[in-house]
Amino acid sequence: MLRLQETGVRLMIKKIVVFGAGYVGSSLSILLAEHFQVILVDTDQAKLKKIAQKKAPIDEPLLQEFLSDRNLNLSATSSFQEHLAHTDLVILALPTNYDENTNFFDTSILEQVLSDLSASNTSATVVIKSTIPIGFTDKVSKAFPNLSIVFVPEFLREGHAILDNQHPTRIVVGDSEEKASAIADVFLKISKNSPEVLYMSSREAEAVKLFANTYLATRVSFFNELDSFALEHQLSAKNI
Repeated sequence: MLRLQETGVRLMIKKIVVFGAGYVGSSLSILLAEHFQVILVDTDQAKLKKIAQKKAPIDEPLLQEFLSDRNLNLSATSSFQEHLAHTDLVILALPTNYDENTNFFDTSILEQVLSDLSASNTSATVVIKSTIPIGFTDKVSKAFPNLSIVFVPEFLREGHAILDNQHPTRIVVGDSEEKASAIADVFLKISKNSPEVLYMSSREAEAVKLFANTYLATRVSFFNELDSFALEHQLSAKNI
């Protein structure tokens, strides 16, 4: 782990723009909107309409309860340019689906939004929550030097996004500068437990996310094999 570097940069966060109204972006936006002004950006007009009507944009437990019952400083839009003024933090929760034909993540949507943010000359710190290949943060930081980009992996399960955000097992920040502490505080603000905060390089944080995904997939495969073995040999998988 890296120690935080004192840079003299004090990041005060009041307004957050979140890109992506999927299960990561929606759950994060709704929880953050209890503490900050949050603008949720998405191109899906049906999702935006639902949020405006205080209806859950996706089928995710507890989202509807929060939208209906909590006092949220939340708005949703497909146009973000006018909302970047005085924005302190931008969170990117955009799709980066793995392409089995090319054996690469499709980061085109993420890179386009980063390009748009760079062109806007925003001073906001940009946090990537999307799953990305190792070295991506370094790559886009060089491509868009006027942006301050930090990778903060998410460890959410579909169907448990609200609960997992409120009870994270750990918070990993791919940065060691002083602003990293303020970024961690944003996610600690919505947590109900006291998770460990780990500061490391962006490449290490990217590796943590990919290895965590691989570990979970391996674990599922292992227990599927155990079940198959038990069935074949008339054994109790539960007992084993």
